[in-house]
Formats: sequence, C-alpha cells, structure tokens
Amino acid sequence: MLCKILNFTYNPTSVARLERATSGDCGTGSYNSNGFVSVSDGTNSQEYVTFPTNAINYNSTAVVATKGKFAVGDMSSGKNGDGQRFGSAANAESITDVPELILSYGTEGQVGYIRAADIERRTGAAVTLYKSDGHTPIGVFAVSSDQ
Repeated sequence: MLCKILNFTYNPTSVARLERATSGDCGTGSYNSNGFVSVSDGTNSQEYVTFPTNAINYNSTAVVATKGKFAVGDMSSGKNGDGQRFGSAANAESITDVPELILSYGTEGQVGYIRAADIERRTGAAVTLYKSDGHTPIGVFAVSSDQ
C-alpha cells in the first residue's frame, strides 16, 4: 500500500547514489521503499521504476497505531466499472504495470486509491483519495517535499 510520496529531488551533477528519508505514520506494519527515478539529459527525460528495498518492521506508537487499522477487504484489486485497474503498485516492474488507481493510505487513516495520472502530473501538495470506482472521493493523500 502506498503510504507516502516524496516529490522528485533534483541534483545538478551526476551521482551514483541518492538517498531520501521519509517520516510517516501509516501505522504498525512491514514497509519497504520503491518508486520512480527520472533521468534527464537536459532535453529529454525518462522515468524508471526503482527496485524495492528490503522490508523493515515498524511498531507504531499507540495513538498512530489506532489510526492505521483497516480491514483486509480494504486492500482489494481488480477492475472497476470503467475498466480501470485498481490495486497495489508494489510489484510494478515498469510504469505500465502500475494500475490506474493505486492502493493508498490517506492522511486521516482511510484506505483508498489515488489516480496514477494525478501523481504523474501533480502540482499541489495533495491528491484526492477515491473508492475503487475512481469517482467517489473519501479523503486526501499528501504529496510531501520533506525529507
């Protein structure tokens, strides 16, 4: 499940490695990190999916742990009535493997889906969290620039 998105970090010179830290409160569970990297030559750019890190187990504080409870049924995947794929993007090996609606954890503890297109062209600090139908808003998913 998508817990947090960080905006791209741009570096002015070529680097072999870049590390980003996150802070989040998605509750107790096993977490890993993966995402997209954008490579540019100044004229053209290409995005690639990064390999996931090894999972770490995190025990949340009591206040946050109650916020992070959700039913297994909340994490379904499939196709909705509009033919949009919904589910986790955790096993995506390329951008085309990412479902149109990505399983995500909202700012108020809701479990829902964000539109992949919304995060590809995001300009604000948050995107709408929807039910699997892709139309019914149920909350907000924060896009963060913090480290």
